[in-house]
Amino acid sequence: MQDNADLGVFAVQLESCALDGWTQLPGSVTASPELLAMDVPERTDRVGQLMARLHARGLVQGWRDELHPISQFFQTETLFEMERACLPYFGLRGYGIHVNGYVRRDGQLFVWVATRSHNKATYAGLFDQMVAGGLPSGVSLIENVAKEAVEEAGVDLADLDNLTSVGSLSYRYETRKGLSAKSLFLYDLELPPSFTPINLDGEVEEFNLVPVSAVLESIACNLRAWKPNSAVVMIEFAVRHGVINPTCEPDYLRLSKYLR
Repeated sequence: MQDNADLGVFAVQLESCALDGWTQLPGSVTASPELLAMDVPERTDRVGQLMARLHARGLVQGWRDELHPISQFFQTETLFEMERACLPYFGLRGYGIHVNGYVRRDGQLFVWVATRSHNKATYAGLFDQMVAGGLPSGVSLIENVAKEAVEEAGVDLADLDNLTSVGSLSYRYETRKGLSAKSLFLYDLELPPSFTPINLDGEVEEFNLVPVSAVLESIACNLRAWKPNSAVVMIEFAVRHGVINPTCEPDYLRLSKYLR
């Protein structure tokens, strides 16, 4: 795709493409030789110019002003950095963190459910984890968790001593923008019963402390009220903590398989 010849960012082949001898779907987008000859900052700048032009023409929506590293695999060599909103248009994988903030009370498990701000560029007004966010360039996972926990929920850094890394979820799905591919790193954070989240960055309308059983009922009966990946993360939390178990869930084995 050459938006003016001087950019020379991508080479677009519309007829067909193949990988290791296997025929793929018609069409492909590859980095141009000019782009590959540059170093990472130059590639990032050149790609950024093209993405900004596409955004100015209304072809890229939900601009975040947040660069994400583009690499073959997580934590491998960065090829260039790209605006987060552009990733699904190219089917590129993004990474993020989700933190389940929970409380034990009277033998029951409760979770803090966030309602996303109605001003958010994506999934405005939907239910979400207490803390969640994309993983931008130049920030480690634990640094990102701490940053988002403070900004989104007013968590005291001392409370992060209870933070536990519990795994990851990866998925792909088709959107009106293209192929959304994500890998989420999951964390549990047990909080004292006296804790109440306070949003500091304007991205959350409100927080509610809800029994996990009631959250699952909400997902089952009103799925459209949930940010899609946040509903999956919540189900995974319920499976790990035994709220969803083989006794109460006939499709437990299939559900467990899909969560891995």
